[in-house]
Amino acid sequence: AATNWAMRTAGEVPYLARQIRARAGATRPAFLNVFIWNWGSGMHRLYRLLKTLGPGYVDVTPSQLNTLYHAYLKKVKVTAYFHSPIPVITGQPVRLVGHLQNVSGVDQQVRLRVLAGLGQAVIRPGAMRLGRARVATVRLRGVPSGGPIRLAMNGAFGTRPVAIKVERISSSELVQPLPPGENLSPVAYWRGQGLNHLSGSAGKDGVWVARRGKTAPGFIIFGPFASLAKGRYVALFRLKRLGKGAGPVATLDTCVGGGTPQTSQRAVGTAALPLDKWRWVPLVFTHPGGAVETRVDWSGQASLEVGAVAVFRVAK
Repeated sequence: AATNWAMRTAGEVPYLARQIRARAGATRPAFLNVFIWNWGSGMHRLYRLLKTLGPGYVDVTPSQLNTLYHAYLKKVKVTAYFHSPIPVITGQPVRLVGHLQNVSGVDQQVRLRVLAGLGQAVIRPGAMRLGRARVATVRLRGVPSGGPIRLAMNGAFGTRPVAIKVERISSSELVQPLPPGENLSPVAYWRGQGLNHLSGSAGKDGVWVARRGKTAPGFIIFGPFASLAKGRYVALFRLKRLGKGAGPVATLDTCVGGGTPQTSQRAVGTAALPLDKWRWVPLVFTHPGGAVETRVDWSGQASLEVGAVAVFRVAK
């Protein structure tokens, strides 16, 4: 399912709405299987959820979702998937991996090219013959040049745009150097509000806030329990200290979904987080495959904002 539940019933509706919007992304149409916690929810909350989402979202039954999705596949014939949004380090090259799938009943000749947003772009393969029900891996590299990365996919089905939203990370905000940019492949960008929380509150621009003396210490960020392939990764946590304090501010970690085993851990103190300035704190970890969590265990000693968690795969 595209969603999970809120620990506090009062915050369930806005929390679900944020998750749904984040999972839907910018591509339309989008098809989502939404999880509703039946023990703690009710029809009145579902009504409020739909009102919050607005007219761009339509609720359907599972069987209707299946019918609509298969009708969509019959129309488009070939689907393209690239991670979006993706994190990029300003000025550094990126390596992207995407997949094209033939969902029609006949072979398809497909051409893919870069239109904008990526300088010195190389795409391989740029043209291919896709057999029925076959999936092709596409590798793209270049230097992000501003705005989203825009691709065009051509075939007997016509020309269709493919957009990859880009979230920029300033190298000046990194607390330490990362592996070389050409060895990093962006995988995910999760805003603080879109993750799970045991305490804290929503701030501006998608951040999650823990305030000293008001928020209960503990895991202010955990999840998202997304599937992640086996491999070596670096997770970047975007943090900002809001008030005075001393000593440890938070312990960051990565783990397999559910908490065990833990794959990396790092304590972050006030010295690493200058007042009112964003910093990206990296954790390098090896994931065994399956669901993944990125967590912020807040100490309560200084107010803290969590802007996002960015994940890159480290190429061999």
